[in-house]
Amino acid sequence: MTIASRRAVLGGLAFAATGLASSQTLATTKDGHAVGYDVAPSADHLPVIPRRTGDAMKFTASLDNGPIKATSGGWARDITTRGLPIATGIAGAHLFLNAGGIREMHWHDSAEWAYVLAGHCQVTVVDPEGETEVANYGPGDLWYFPKGHSHAIQALGSAPCHAVLAFDDGLYAEHGTFGLSDWISRLDAGMVAQVTGLSKEIIAQLPPAEAYIRQGEIIGRDTPQARTQQVLNHKRTHRYQLMTRPPRVKSAMGSIHGTHPVKTAGQVSFDRCAPSRIQKQPIARGGLPTY
Repeated sequence: MTIASRRAVLGGLAFAATGLASSQTLATTKDGHAVGYDVAPSADHLPVIPRRTGDAMKFTASLDNGPIKATSGGWARDITTRGLPIATGIAGAHLFLNAGGIREMHWHDSAEWAYVLAGHCQVTVVDPEGETEVANYGPGDLWYFPKGHSHAIQALGSAPCHAVLAFDDGLYAEHGTFGLSDWISRLDAGMVAQVTGLSKEIIAQLPPAEAYIRQGEIIGRDTPQARTQQVLNHKRTHRYQLMTRPPRVKSAMGSIHGTHPVKTAGQVSFDRCAPSRIQKQPIARGGLPTY
């Protein structure tokens, strides 16, 4: 802060304090009159406005205490506007895939960010123009799916994979999330056979509703399938290897790793504070989820 701006702030505070003191001095008649205005008198005016009653607004919620949605290959918990009413424009989820677990192909009418906490996975994304990306992710990597980009996530290796997710819609799951198995299960079996060329016997084995996360075979990280990738260029890719980049800020107090430089639906940072240190929170125009 410059000397001039500091003087302006201090001058403003002094002016406000003088005004409060004057109001206490002038309001000595206790009749509720506002100085300089002709208003109805009141002998029982309030010296101060009482605080509101009831519970205070909630700004935090426990992600792993949210409702669980578990199927054969893993589970997810989320916090939406239902559990945190103030979060109308943002929601969070914790996705856990067993070894061999597959989050089926799905898409939704909201953008999605994710940070991989542990394990490895292979993500397939198909954008609205039909371009496909297949990329592997590990701890410290981010993915970003703009709304309408269909995606599937498959765990790689013998260890589970889990990530924290953020969406730019507080009710993302209720505002247009479509799973492939759920969608196909609602179609006429004859039409599915005609479009896909699958036999009636195979179609009869398809899930009768949403599979969500199904258990599959464990795919080793050194297998041909795991090594088969099709990563788009840096302007189109959905992957950002955040923790392989040097931190934007680093000191004895901690470090801050920055976010994907070309994505516009939100930004992510990984802040690591040394013991007993406090991270000063920035002021953001949008939501600021912290995990």
